[in-house]
Amino acid sequence: MSSVQKYAAVNAKVRALKARLLRDEDYKNMLAMGNEVEIVRYLKEKTAYNHVLKDIDPDNYNRQDFEFCLRKAILDDYEKIIHFLTGESKQVLKVLTMVRYEVEDLKLILRSISRGEDPGEITNRFLRKESFTGVNREELVKARTIEDFVERLKGTIYYRPLKTLTQEDMEKRQFHMEMNIDNAYFELLFKHIEKLDPEDRELMLMQVGTNVDLQNIHFIYRALTFYKLTGVEIFNYALPFGYYLKGKTLKRICFSGTPENFMAEMRSTSYWSLLERGVSDIFMERAMSQALYDNYQTVGSMNITQIIEYYHRIEFEMRDIISITEAVGYGMEYNDARKYLIRRI
Repeated sequence: MSSVQKYAAVNAKVRALKARLLRDEDYKNMLAMGNEVEIVRYLKEKTAYNHVLKDIDPDNYNRQDFEFCLRKAILDDYEKIIHFLTGESKQVLKVLTMVRYEVEDLKLILRSISRGEDPGEITNRFLRKESFTGVNREELVKARTIEDFVERLKGTIYYRPLKTLTQEDMEKRQFHMEMNIDNAYFELLFKHIEKLDPEDRELMLMQVGTNVDLQNIHFIYRALTFYKLTGVEIFNYALPFGYYLKGKTLKRICFSGTPENFMAEMRSTSYWSLLERGVSDIFMERAMSQALYDNYQTVGSMNITQIIEYYHRIEFEMRDIISITEAVGYGMEYNDARKYLIRRI
């Protein structure tokens, strides 16, 4: 099947979805609101989010319900796009979207058990019950120990990498388990990327690999600054799927030892422009996200890039909406609130 045949219909659908994204003017209007209720009302009455928020009463605003509706709407959009795809392109998008949200659910359950809470109380925060990887969420929430949680994952991609961690020190175990869950997710994603047609495969290896690079940069910086992990630990838990930062380069950065040496190592990489003004935890994450936001811009190509661009733009828009509601809720000034956004306003 030619690229035109494969992507003509789905790209038309993606363009229609992109037309509903917020404008700069919408961002500015929301930043100028007096409270969260006004933002929710604006989104419901003035933007394409009206259908998403149809069951939300702004006057009885609940942040958790609001954010759940946003995430549910995004997954609904992904399902519409997946409907138009076939073959490995379909599988890649399923992993990129559905499995990624499954990973977030697994982490929620894991954290709940680690805190001694009842995981059954968070089932209303799950966006989907179906699983691409065989995970049974209804069984998982019955677990009361980490060991039981892991055993209920038997037969899935998560079982083997988590099984070896059940005897670890409690302080490190949750962190290591979450890293291994992420690793299993990316291993599955790249397994399907490798099966794509050559043009799509190279595009995805570069785009997702760049995403992995940026995640690793953020992780390594945090590991050196806050967690005080050893070079061996950092290297073992860094994602080995990067595009530019891999092999000896990645190992050298992981073993840099201090935040200062980390910065010195990063100077020779293509990502130095993101870090040269200095770093702080929240603004580094913002810089990483902005780099991804700027990287995903297409001009009508008949390949997988338009789909991936929409995936990132809608995800970043959701994060920005949540950031705006939080900033306004905390009474932040307009110019200060802008600093926490991914989109440049």
